[in-house]
Amino acid sequence: MNYQELARMAPYQPWAATYKAEIDAENRAILAHRQRLLDERLSIGVGDFVIAGDKTYRVAHHWGDSLQLTDGRYGASFFLGDGYLDFSGGLNPGIDISRFAATEERRHGSIWFFSQNSAEAHNGYRAEAVFRVWRLID
Repeated sequence: MNYQELARMAPYQPWAATYKAEIDAENRAILAHRQRLLDERLSIGVGDFVIAGDKTYRVAHHWGDSLQLTDGRYGASFFLGDGYLDFSGGLNPGIDISRFAATEERRHGSIWFFSQNSAEAHNGYRAEAVFRVWRLID
């Protein structure tokens, strides 16, 4: 049974609620491990937030010498793997990496990964991870 089916059944079936609680504990452990890997990043990366004036973006793609940001208006999905994120959605043009400055701020951002690391249809586990915040220098 995939995670989405189990989540739909849990409110109505005690066995499903118990099983979902066990799986959720496993998924929280996966998330904690992957958060530690994110926290070890030393520079700006996919999923991080960027403040540009009065707008907030997230880093969608890192090209090495430039970054592409997304404002989410055309959709945004961040898959959290072991030490990396993959983005799916609309992209803005690239910006030279030297134009980003770190701040001390951290923000929660939406992510997903396969429940119990089992890649199958309808098995996404949605959560939030903590990301660094950067500002765009003019």
